[in-house]
Amino acid sequence: MKIQSFIVLFICFSILGCREEKEIPITKLVNPKIEAVAGDTIPRIFTPYGNLHISPEFYDHKFSALTHSYHKIKDTSALPCVRFTPTTRLPQPQENIFPVHFSSAFTREQMEVGYYKVVLNNGTQIEASLSKHCGMHSYQFPQGGAYGIILNLCTPGQADSTQQTVIQKISNRTIQGYHASNNNSPENRIYFYIEFSQDIKILNTDSAKEVAINTETSLKCHRAWIDFGTTTNKIFAKISLSDQSIAEARNYLQTEIPHWSFDKVNRDAKLQWKKLLSHVKIKSNDTTALQNFYSALYHAYPVLFLHFDIKENYKNSDGEPQDIYNYLQKHTKKATEHVLSSIGLIPMKEYTNQYQLSKPQFSRIILKLEQDRRFTIKTNNNNDTDTPSIMLNGRPLQRTWITRSEITQGGSLEFILTNEQEK
Repeated sequence: MKIQSFIVLFICFSILGCREEKEIPITKLVNPKIEAVAGDTIPRIFTPYGNLHISPEFYDHKFSALTHSYHKIKDTSALPCVRFTPTTRLPQPQENIFPVHFSSAFTREQMEVGYYKVVLNNGTQIEASLSKHCGMHSYQFPQGGAYGIILNLCTPGQADSTQQTVIQKISNRTIQGYHASNNNSPENRIYFYIEFSQDIKILNTDSAKEVAINTETSLKCHRAWIDFGTTTNKIFAKISLSDQSIAEARNYLQTEIPHWSFDKVNRDAKLQWKKLLSHVKIKSNDTTALQNFYSALYHAYPVLFLHFDIKENYKNSDGEPQDIYNYLQKHTKKATEHVLSSIGLIPMKEYTNQYQLSKPQFSRIILKLEQDRRFTIKTNNNNDTDTPSIMLNGRPLQRTWITRSEITQGGSLEFILTNEQEK
């Protein structure tokens, strides 16, 4: 009878979860631009545990570039990056574009999980999506001008830290190279591998001369012009980054995005987020609270800064296996704190598996665990004046904390709130 009751309860929760998600898809509850709750200052897109982050860069209300950074544990204060700026004109010989070329101000901008779009005043439309180590762009240029991008290898705001940038054209549509910063040390070098859907010419910004195939060129100003010609104004680009080697970057691109379907990349990124965000189901009629929660949950994942290889093994920067839960506690930030406190769990200390209990913000939280286990957190009243008695798996909990193992085993935690005046 107990088994049958559990099955009925599980089906009810599943139906309710599906109904709520149908009304408001869980990925739509995430606003990547929410910064106050998340404790983040840079709106960006990424995939769960992905090393590649893509963020728009603006200066004086003008779109400057799509910035690609490769996040890792060591030296996260000055990450080498690769920036793309669309352009509708070609450079003139000896033209000085230092320190950066800015495009037209944007008129419309859209950011979702795994997706970014902006339309510039000159009519250029830019879209971006990504996988764990690779990004894909779509450029729709206005008719009648030149079609190209500026490849900028300077670290934003830290041009002096850029020591060396090298680019090599290896085919009519493929380039590779690296960006070294901070005294050219190996741990501060980022390698890139880029493919385009259209034949290209590479113009060195130092001389406006074309870079020949199979010629490795050091960029003095750390920038290159990529000319797409005038065959089509619809261009796609794919980029992958690695902190190990060009060969690894190439392998990432060939493995993760071997095709040219931007819609598939975008769809796959959203499905990854849907699957991961759905591990936490919240019952609430407060849409703003739900948006704050899931936006914070979204921003909590890059706090890990984990190396995530192609076999989906979690490693730190030294290649050693990583305990995700302990690492999460060790590197707690505002987003993580908001997520945990919202569901009534506050880490007591670093390197411990104990959580101080507090009244949850929501009436019901369902945590989906490994091996189809679930841990449900419930509260019968949201009145701030109420004081709780706590039940763990139907029995009174004679302490104000809970262990991670008690949560991961599955079960239920119930806050029974009784108003002091009723006692």
